[in-house]
Amino acid sequence: MYKYIKIYPKEIFERVKENSLKYTTVDSFLNKQLRQQKNNYRKLLQKCSVNDIIKYEGEEFAYKKLIYLEEDEIDIEALEKYLKKLLKDKTTKFLNNNPELKRLIRIYDLVKYRLK
Repeated sequence: MYKYIKIYPKEIFERVKENSLKYTTVDSFLNKQLRQQKNNYRKLLQKCSVNDIIKYEGEEFAYKKLIYLEEDEIDIEALEKYLKKLLKDKTTKFLNNNPELKRLIRIYDLVKYRLK
């Protein structure tokens, strides 16, 4: 969303405006239960980075835990590389009904393209 807002030359629709104001931080993409899981998960790791979580969880399942990173812990290039590989290797069926992956993609979009 932020990628397209950044380059869109016209007035954006009200719903898009509302979403861009609602989701302004990485944490804003998490509900109460995910925030609690984030706190518990972060206690398990000594270091938190994109590469640390991929190493700890494995490439196939890291996307489920990468949403627990803080914005300043996200290496956008490492996340982009991981997402491209994951999306290239998986089928379209994998993308359907996968809220964790969609959430991670939205977080990537926010961190990389958000207007500052």
